[in-house]
Amino acid sequence: MFLLIKSNELRPTNAAYAIPIFITVLGFVALVFGFLGFLGAIKLNKCLLMMFIIVVGITIALEFTGGILLIVYSEKVGLG
Repeated sequence: MFLLIKSNELRPTNAAYAIPIFITVLGFVALVFGFLGFLGAIKLNKCLLMMFIIVVGITIALEFTGGILLIVYSEKVGLG
């Protein structure tokens, strides 16, 4: 059994780290805004609750837009 391995193919590139770092940062941001929503609900603070609602609304709009763009450009992304 013979196996030829190119060492450059096994090393992770900067692009390999981009997605986990992005997901980690996004999770931290969600944690902070979730805590602000929790704190606003406990303290009955209208400003914190409105900020939480606005951020959740923007997040839902961005996810919806991203999903539509993924469907429209699925051939260019390599999903279809």
